Amino acid sequence: MRFFLMLCFLPLPVIMAVMLCNEAKFKKNIVVGVTLPYEARENAEVQRALSRYKKGNIIVAIILVVSGLLCMLAKSDWRAVENLMVWLVPAIVLPYIPYVSCNKRLREIKLNNRWGRRDTNRVSIDTSVIAEQKWLSPLWFLAAAALAMLPLLWNPEFKAVYISYAVCILLLWLCYRFAYRNKAERVDGNSDLTSALTAIRKKNWNMVFLVAVYGMAAISISMSFELSPVLSCVLIIVITLMVSALAIYAEMKTRKVQEELCSDSGKDAYLDDDDKWLWGVLYYNLDDEKLIINSRIGTNTTINLAKPAGKVIAAISLAVLLATPFILPVTNAVGNKPPEFDLSSAELTARSGGTEYVIKLDEIESVELIEELPKSIVKVNGTNFENLLKGRFSADKIGSVYACLDPTSPPFLLIEGKDGDNFLLGSREEGVIQDLMDKIK
Repeated sequence: MRFFLMLCFLPLPVIMAVMLCNEAKFKKNIVVGVTLPYEARENAEVQRALSRYKKGNIIVAIILVVSGLLCMLAKSDWRAVENLMVWLVPAIVLPYIPYVSCNKRLREIKLNNRWGRRDTNRVSIDTSVIAEQKWLSPLWFLAAAALAMLPLLWNPEFKAVYISYAVCILLLWLCYRFAYRNKAERVDGNSDLTSALTAIRKKNWNMVFLVAVYGMAAISISMSFELSPVLSCVLIIVITLMVSALAIYAEMKTRKVQEELCSDSGKDAYLDDDDKWLWGVLYYNLDDEKLIINSRIGTNTTINLAKPAGKVIAAISLAVLLATPFILPVTNAVGNKPPEFDLSSAELTARSGGTEYVIKLDEIESVELIEELPKSIVKVNGTNFENLLKGRFSADKIGSVYACLDPTSPPFLLIEGKDGDNFLLGSREEGVIQDLMDKIK
């Protein structure tokens, strides 16, 4: 579990440091969110600012990785996860402090040198020469969704999982098709340069989404084999790392091309829209009717905060980020609430939180007291906490079973129904399960 947490969380500061340090290289005449002319590349003040910026990123990354490792020293896995969820907020926010600071300093240097006084926004190009880049056919996404559903043929037990992956793939198609502003990547008056930059961005945008949807299809298929929890985690980690690596590769490849193709740009007139980017990160343009626009560097997109919908999306995103440290304490409080049981002459009711199972006594085939849970018990849907299993699971020798128990508090009551519905119940209170067993019999 600790190894899994380390792979999920600790690479984040390193990846962010690499991506943010890459911003210190001139791409499309832009460095750390500031547009500068060609002569600024050798300016001593600019170079000192960029050097401090890169050192600041490395220091922040080291601090975050060390603090993340300290979070994992908690006594329990659950506490380690709670610590890391609290750590996640500064891990996302802190790396941008050197960025904003450097952006502010570069704007001051730009103003002092009067580099922003040129009439640089009036850049005209012949857009008719730009080759039209085709969208990926929806069939690529439908094929991935079909692959995600394929395990229904040999293991329909996890149909909810397969369907959820297929739905996510179709949602990714919507994101692919409508979260991209199909416009020319203008830098200066060079039409060939604009055409090349437009083509490489869209090509790698296509690659990122293809890798993502087929990676999700692969995870869906892997779930159908009902491997042990350890092997399942390892397989999911491997697939996720491969997808993430390919996505990062596509992003860095786009940036590399932008850097190389624009190595001589900025000597004459060039496009400068710094006034529309707050701190070089947030896009705010009242004159732009689009909600979603392309980021200036790389492959990604962002939102226009000048639009009402942009403000709503930003507010929701901020609220989710700030709520992250409180998610696990709340779910932990739910998980610590013990399962409750009510037995009448006709039925047994088991409930935990908002989940309730009603078992008719005349539909029970057999009851059995077991001291250990099956070695392989895999969640189909529901809750799988350290101290609470609730929902539908698949277990060795039992098959499909509805669980409502604390896995750390044996014994457990296995109820097999005449209609094929099986239940695994458990209580944290000593003697409750044995008492239920006796009364049902």
